[in-house]
Amino acid sequence: MDSISSLLSQFALKAALVSLEFVGALLFFILLRRFYRGRFFAKLDRTSFEMRYHWNDVITFRIPPRKWRHSKFKRAVVERILLDRMDVASDSDRAIYSEFIRRSGLMEKRVWQAKKGTRHRRRQALLALGRTRMREFLPVLEEAISQKDPFIQESAARALGHTERAEGALIVLRALTAGKLRVSDLTLKDSLLRISRSDPKVLCRYLDGGTTRLLIARILCEVADESVADDLATLAKDADPEIRACAARGLARTEPLFGSTVLSEMAGDSVWFVRLRAVVSMARLKHPASMGALLAAICDSNRAVRQRAAEALGQLPRELYPVILDRIAATKDKYALHAFVSELERIGECSGLMLQLSDKQALMSDGGKNLLHAVEEARRQIAENGFKTEPAPEKPGTAALPAAGSPTPQLPATSTAEDSFTSTAITKTAVGNA
Repeated sequence: MDSISSLLSQFALKAALVSLEFVGALLFFILLRRFYRGRFFAKLDRTSFEMRYHWNDVITFRIPPRKWRHSKFKRAVVERILLDRMDVASDSDRAIYSEFIRRSGLMEKRVWQAKKGTRHRRRQALLALGRTRMREFLPVLEEAISQKDPFIQESAARALGHTERAEGALIVLRALTAGKLRVSDLTLKDSLLRISRSDPKVLCRYLDGGTTRLLIARILCEVADESVADDLATLAKDADPEIRACAARGLARTEPLFGSTVLSEMAGDSVWFVRLRAVVSMARLKHPASMGALLAAICDSNRAVRQRAAEALGQLPRELYPVILDRIAATKDKYALHAFVSELERIGECSGLMLQLSDKQALMSDGGKNLLHAVEEARRQIAENGFKTEPAPEKPGTAALPAAGSPTPQLPATSTAEDSFTSTAITKTAVGNA
């Protein structure tokens, strides 16, 4: 027993000593690493200060490139400072920086790494070349995006997005339509948005592709301008409702009269979200030519469309409010009247409109007095419904709200006040950001 106990004691002692050795080695490694990193960041801070202090001399070659090119550390600092400044530089400063890159050969090593380096080095090199926004490096990025490695393709697509050049959009679109691009949708959309913003017309050349048509239409609606107005009008008649909705969104960025004319037709679409997009775009244009379509949309069978139409009507000039109110009251649609009055309350225009109608009451006809009474009654019902905690029970014979997509936009005049909208805030929560 004594021999066994002594063996166990010796084993425990050896295990404890080995553990202490491992702990000591780990502490030594941590201290050595902290010492090395401290020296590294001190050197980085010192070199960065020196380069930033003499930056104008570096850019204008008063400090020769040979004084920093052969130092790996200084070269990396100059590259980082240059790329950071190019991201926020004006066109004139960017031209100076591009000329400095050409004359100093700063990015030649990056070109070699983008072609022959490891995967991680290639990724870093591609992103650095893309941030220069220089046309000379587009062939390198095009070669990289045609590689079979998805990691390299992802990096090349991101780099082309940084270039913000229409030529980069053509490279991405050619790879996309050829079916060779295997990158995430987020990277692809972000890159195409960046590089097509300067020339949205480049996207229209690839709208014929069946598999990429919807994707390109979604991107086109984000970068659209007046140059693609005719293409958006063509997409507004597409068989796919998603593409029609994209066209409606893009038309909000075109010339107001042209956009309002096309959107007025789209406001009568058979699909509710296409009508909703058209109404939201008309609200952004704020053109009086859209008033007729918005008056029809405020009687729509879909609640979201009605509420957005009321919001769009509230964006029109104030002089049109009495005319709009009279047209809505003539429809005998309490849903539409309550939606518009709620919108006027939200933007603070309802009290002024009531005073305007009251001042002219002596000159108004019986129809005008009825209009004033209808507005007052609508305000009272909206206020009462806003304080209700439970919905009122449906009375026998009360007409229900038509389902979305119904061909009959107006509601029966016998609808009770309990079925009306509660408030604009509640309605906008249900609608969301269309």
